[in-house]
Amino acid sequence: MFYWPYGEIFLDLGFIVVYWYGFLMFIGVLIGFLIVYFLFKKYKVEIDLLYTLAPYLIIGGFAGARLYHVLNEWQYYVQNPADIFLVRQGGLAIHGAILSGVMIVWIFARKYYSSFRHLNITSSKSLFLFLLDVFAPAVAIGQAIGRWGNFFNQELYGKPTSSMFSVYIEPAFRQAGYEQFAYFQPVFFYEFMGLVIVFIILFYMHLYKIKNKSLVRWGSIGGWYFILYGVLRSYMETLRIDSVPYILGLRLPFVVSFIFIIVGCFIIWYINKRGINKDIW
Repeated sequence: MFYWPYGEIFLDLGFIVVYWYGFLMFIGVLIGFLIVYFLFKKYKVEIDLLYTLAPYLIIGGFAGARLYHVLNEWQYYVQNPADIFLVRQGGLAIHGAILSGVMIVWIFARKYYSSFRHLNITSSKSLFLFLLDVFAPAVAIGQAIGRWGNFFNQELYGKPTSSMFSVYIEPAFRQAGYEQFAYFQPVFFYEFMGLVIVFIILFYMHLYKIKNKSLVRWGSIGGWYFILYGVLRSYMETLRIDSVPYILGLRLPFVVSFIFIIVGCFIIWYINKRGINKDIW
């Protein structure tokens, strides 16, 4: 059974308070950055380009994640606009971070593709696909670490369960209609494990390509990220009981995750059908 009775605060020094949620977000971003740094080095990409891109991705991803969450909970925030800026205890949506990150990478690719010609990258489209590949495992492991922030906040749990493998949720954090239950499915842990597996698959694909100089076209690894995470998150949405907007009777995150699957399939089909990066690396 999962249970943390000591609250959401990781460190309280009086003049500064650090929450578990924010601390784990920082750790996730840091480890993700190190993964990308490692891959940039292996692919012999000028590391200064990563330093140029990283701040925009971090700030833009954070803003996108918050904006997506606010739009999901618009009825609440339109009545409490000051709460839009209160993010220390949660309220970030990974779908928003991914969407904003993709847009930032596309803008970056249009400006810097000429710096990647040694990888047979001769267009902004090719660089965009390369960056999707490089950031895919970093995003997956960052998400996995961040899911433990949901545990400390006592959120992201599923339906009630009598199983010993469960998470105890204190009464103040139980969803409306489930106040009489104490133990719930630890969906945060399911997704954590799933994301670790996704990370291992994607990172191994990079290592295989680097070692064998194999014909793995840019965009394939990024495409598989969208597919694997889309499948994982779609399933997680069938277990969750938190309140979200619905579209045609389906949870909005489920719909967006299903779109991710379609996007991933399209990327892989497109780069193979159109012969993009056929003579890569």
